[in-house]
Amino acid sequence: MRILKLLFPLLFFASIAFAQDPTGSLSIIGGSSVNFHVNSLTKYDEGVTLEGWSRLRIRFDDPASLTLGWRLNLKAETLSIISDSGTDNLPLTSLEIRAIDVTVLDGAYNGTAVPSTVILDGNYVELLSDSEKNNIDLIITISYDLGTNGTNKLMGSAPGYYYVDLRYQLIQIN
Repeated sequence: MRILKLLFPLLFFASIAFAQDPTGSLSIIGGSSVNFHVNSLTKYDEGVTLEGWSRLRIRFDDPASLTLGWRLNLKAETLSIISDSGTDNLPLTSLEIRAIDVTVLDGAYNGTAVPSTVILDGNYVELLSDSEKNNIDLIITISYDLGTNGTNKLMGSAPGYYYVDLRYQLIQIN
């Protein structure tokens, strides 16, 4: 019995000495392929918008408060927007990516204001971030605008399909 009395406090202290590591996941719910069909004078002049095209689900939990929060980054897998017609590709700067809505399923969101717009440059760029870190479950809705900015019109581009492969990254902020 004496051994049990000594062993129990040691087991109790050993169990609270270990903190749970932060966990996170990123899933694409819809709109994983980003393709633009440029085939009319209106699209050349006004650009092409894929409104609410992609939906991402973010889950993040840091029960031991080891992090300062999370960040959603993205980058293009290529150095330009690829044309399928064998003609000149479009520069990445002709594409604007907007986070237009954050739906909170669990936890809270007090981070980057939406809409949040980024322009790709070949490196990871931050789309959203937040310092909330406990039981976060969010749906992020994303839109894509190709050639809608006055300086990046599509006039002079060849007709056809243009596509870009995007890589989204959920990371913890330390």
